[in-house]
Amino acid sequence: MKLILRLLLSELSQPVHYVVAVCVGIIFTLLRNQGSDSPLIPFVVPFFVSIVSRYSARLQSRKPLKFEAEHRGLVREFQNEILGQFRNDELIETADEQLAELVLQGGYSAVLFAQRHDDGTVTGFVYKRIDGAAVLRSDMVTIEPETHAPVFQSRELGRAVYAQERDFSRPSDFQKAFPVAQDVRSFIADRVYNLVTYHAGPTSIVAFNKTSSIHETDLIFIESAVDAAHGMFTTLEAVRDLDTRFMQAIHGLCASAEFSDEITGAHIWRVNRYAGELAARLSDDPRFRRNISQVAAAHDIGKVAIPDLIQLPRGYSVDERIRMQMHTVYGAQILDQMIQIGNQSDPRLCLAREIALNHHQRWDGKGYPGLKQTDGTLVGLTSRAPEDYTSLRALEGSEISLAARIVSICDCYDALRSERPYKAGFDHETAVQLVRHDDRSDAGGADRFGPDVYEAFMDSTGVFRDIFNEMRGGTGCTPSSG
Repeated sequence: MKLILRLLLSELSQPVHYVVAVCVGIIFTLLRNQGSDSPLIPFVVPFFVSIVSRYSARLQSRKPLKFEAEHRGLVREFQNEILGQFRNDELIETADEQLAELVLQGGYSAVLFAQRHDDGTVTGFVYKRIDGAAVLRSDMVTIEPETHAPVFQSRELGRAVYAQERDFSRPSDFQKAFPVAQDVRSFIADRVYNLVTYHAGPTSIVAFNKTSSIHETDLIFIESAVDAAHGMFTTLEAVRDLDTRFMQAIHGLCASAEFSDEITGAHIWRVNRYAGELAARLSDDPRFRRNISQVAAAHDIGKVAIPDLIQLPRGYSVDERIRMQMHTVYGAQILDQMIQIGNQSDPRLCLAREIALNHHQRWDGKGYPGLKQTDGTLVGLTSRAPEDYTSLRALEGSEISLAARIVSICDCYDALRSERPYKAGFDHETAVQLVRHDDRSDAGGADRFGPDVYEAFMDSTGVFRDIFNEMRGGTGCTPSSG
């Protein structure tokens, strides 16, 4: 009884709800009391009617609140994931696709990410899901002025905007009010019948064709997604700028090592390209493939320490050859100093160091430099004296990293093709034959580079030929992006 009285008082505290319920309840009570021996008290019925109606209203309000919470949670999860990957020095090239997938999970068939540039042009990419799983990205599309409305509508109104074909008298009226660029429509491969759009800074998101009705929570979700996109694109731009500066610095150092040897510097850029091709065949790790295609050029960075040997118009004497072989150690020592500058080592610098040190090692153990003592312990690179390494054992077999072996065969092929002060360059067929069998050491390609790398090279000889011909005598001023 106390509980009923408490609920009754609660309902009486909401007079509007109760008055409406009283009217309904009185009618129901009169009908119910006719011919009944158990009359109902008039105020009890509206009391229960009010409770039921209010409970139903609460259920209805909780549903969009639940969706809103889920959407905000997804956006926060995306932002935390992206920030976590940046903290791990990952350059996120698929962040836009991850965000597109997040938007598509909201029930949309496609989404446009558009950027407004300083000159007023608007470009972007469209994303849609294919085969129920993978997200497909379009080529870059240009949003012409006559189709700016879906992108700029939120800018004019200062809020998220949605539009549905069913709210217009005719479909053509909707299309006139919100014209969608032809390239966007072609990629979506369907007519647009609703959309939601919002912006932040130069970034706009337009989500197309939600399968269910658009609610207020969709606007809130799009606003959150746009804020995440704006922050993501701003951060990506800053990271890519830092990435470009990093590559300019390391490639400038690489070019200085090659400058007196090959005035065009094309050799180091070709090695980048070759290495990227072989890495694509030998590794499933996209980060490794990208990084090696950028820093393979650092393989001869140690030559800056021996400029007097670079331009000798003849072969080396025994002592000169030993000094020349030290460019591997010098290169690793230079990169060690670069690595120690930062609080957190860049994985590309670590990869460059590994390549510089070991790209002249051989699978059969007949390469250089010597790095292992008789008990198998690796020595530290504390000395610059050749005699401290000639007495040590070189690496062999699987002791040599895949990266070093990839760059080794790439460097070998390109050196055979290239002219030097002391030799003419070989044609492609002769160079491939000399990689297959070294007539000086009587060693096969698998003996020097390892069976896997050698086989990958032999499967790619046509690609190597095309790269050499394409970049013959080039300036090499455009580093590989991987």
